[in-house]
Amino acid sequence: DSVEALADGSLAAVSVAGSELVVANVDGSLLAYRDRCASCGARLHDGLLMAGALSCPECARSFFLPRAGRSMDDDRLQLEPVPLLREDGRVKVALTQ
Repeated sequence: DSVEALADGSLAAVSVAGSELVVANVDGSLLAYRDRCASCGARLHDGLLMAGALSCPECARSFFLPRAGRSMDDDRLQLEPVPLLREDGRVKVALTQ
């Protein structure tokens, strides 16, 4: 599945080399994070994305994706960003183990 065509305001769960990621389209920019809430550890791909804020479906904590996935109410919590690059109509991510 290609996330290149992901609609603005949408999320997609993807698995790359055994790593579970969530990719979001925020105002035309694709942003990728590990699919894991920094607060409770739940998967985020079923969360609600509104105006760049992704809410965890389990604990309801919100993370602002354009600010590197920082929690909106606790600066000590942050999602784990994954570098993403659009190249030749494809989307690539850089994973570290």
